[in-house]
Amino acid sequence: MKEEKEELPTTINFSITKCPIETYKKFVDFCKKETNDNYSFGLKLLLEGMEGNVKEALVYQQYMELKQRVEKLEKG
Repeated sequence: MKEEKEELPTTINFSITKCPIETYKKFVDFCKKETNDNYSFGLKLLLEGMEGNVKEALVYQQYMELKQRVEKLEKG
């Protein structure tokens, strides 16, 4: 039986320049609390959270548009 090897994700090292100190501090604090100082995982969590918020905002916007249409139809 052929043994399957687990593939690790491709990674890259990079730097962020001109980051405001307060933003940096917030990011470091977030990573300390939420990811045990794992900056790459912290960035991943924040990006995934942002994607979720964008989806929620779009759904809310669609809801509000539908609500306005229904209210307009009900007024007649």
